[in-house]
Amino acid sequence: MEQLRSLQDLTPESEVANRPYLAYSLHEDQAGILHGNQISFPRRVSAAVRCALATPRFRVDDLPVGLDSAGKLVLARRLVRDGVLMAVLPSANGAPQL
Repeated sequence: MEQLRSLQDLTPESEVANRPYLAYSLHEDQAGILHGNQISFPRRVSAAVRCALATPRFRVDDLPVGLDSAGKLVLARRLVRDGVLMAVLPSANGAPQL
């Protein structure tokens, strides 16, 4: 639930991370890219989705070119909401936590 609450606080400078042990398969066709059997994305964000899945931890704005900052933020929020990524949240002592 904390991850879902964090969605509104995500910014282009926010850090996100892959979920440990996430099992997934990607299927790409003419229409777009499909993550497992559940989540589909337009083909134009294919590089950004692949980068997000391949990079253990990154800033939202560090996703590849092809999307502006607002588009990168939309994609990151969707990936967090759908459980693919986790927002890196500050702890009580200020150190980041997953």
